[in-house]
Amino acid sequence: LHDRIERALCSALQLLLRHASVFARQLRPKLSGHVRHHVRHRYGRRRVNCAHRRQRPYIRRERIQNARTPRNEPALAASPSREACLMAINYAKKHGTKVIFDIDYREYNWRSKADIAVYYSLVGRMSDVIIGSREEFNLTEYLPEENDVADYEIAEKYLNYGNQIVIIKHGKKGSVAYGADKEAFKVDSYKIKLLKSFGGGDAYASAFIYGLLEGWSLADSLRHGTAHAAMVVASHSCSEAMQDAPAIDAFIQEHAAEQVITPVEWKVVL
Repeated sequence: LHDRIERALCSALQLLLRHASVFARQLRPKLSGHVRHHVRHRYGRRRVNCAHRRQRPYIRRERIQNARTPRNEPALAASPSREACLMAINYAKKHGTKVIFDIDYREYNWRSKADIAVYYSLVGRMSDVIIGSREEFNLTEYLPEENDVADYEIAEKYLNYGNQIVIIKHGKKGSVAYGADKEAFKVDSYKIKLLKSFGGGDAYASAFIYGLLEGWSLADSLRHGTAHAAMVVASHSCSEAMQDAPAIDAFIQEHAAEQVITPVEWKVVL
């Protein structure tokens, strides 16, 4: 059954990539803050303003080629952004641009769990780094909430597809980062006074990605992301609380006695 599903997914990916540019040309609107693509109904017939056909494509190859890390999850939930996202990833892979897939599941965006599994797993096969909670990986793999699949098995699957890093989060228990070099790290949180529960994920991802782009080791990048997340959730604001690299480094030095990044066995269970 799993082999059949994998073959179907591969076929679906090839079909989507083959037709993505066609969908983009047919459905592209001109974007400038709001979507200027007007659809109206008259006498029961839908009439579409087709002025957008004269506009340039909203997927620009040169922007993707010059980008460092495209990442977007909500765009996968529906057409035409779904095809545009896959097309963008395809361009990124052709030009050597790293793709970081932060799953960031939002239930209200999706129509079914089957759709989630198809498109999350497609992007997971094409990314270079994939980050998500265990629940999000269960959705990606179309697994029930209670299952016997170990974290390292999921990590190995996506590492074999070409990802360099797979991070599986377990809430208060921490997370585990698996590297293509077969090193695994347990990630815990800094001891801070929690003031809010939102903003930490974006803070973590931004600082972690910064470390990777700077050429840091996996452990140092994880520490940087964890420190930034702690700083943001310990503040009352969100975007205003985002820090720069020197401020994060200072926080790490102040909490040097706390061991938040620990090498662990590959088959560790949280």
